[in-house]
Amino acid sequence: MHASRLVRIFFVCALAAGLPLTQARGQDAGGDCRIRWNVEHYPASWNVCDSLGEAYAKEGEKELAIANYEKSVRLYPGSPPGVQALKSLRGE
Repeated sequence: MHASRLVRIFFVCALAAGLPLTQARGQDAGGDCRIRWNVEHYPASWNVCDSLGEAYAKEGEKELAIANYEKSVRLYPGSPPGVQALKSLRGE
């Protein structure tokens, strides 16, 4: 694997690890620059969309959470966390 790809993978994983830290601090995770960077650079990542959906759900932004979880499930059909989150948010 090329070194620059490894660096990108490490950086994305480090950004994803920042999500719990942001939530623990009570910050608006949806507006956090690390998550926004991740979404802008990896819009086709089901995991990024899932993480953003989770962040919006925790902030009470139900419609935004559903939209991001729906995108996550489109990118990774049958995604267990995405499907479960959508059921919960829709009250199913």
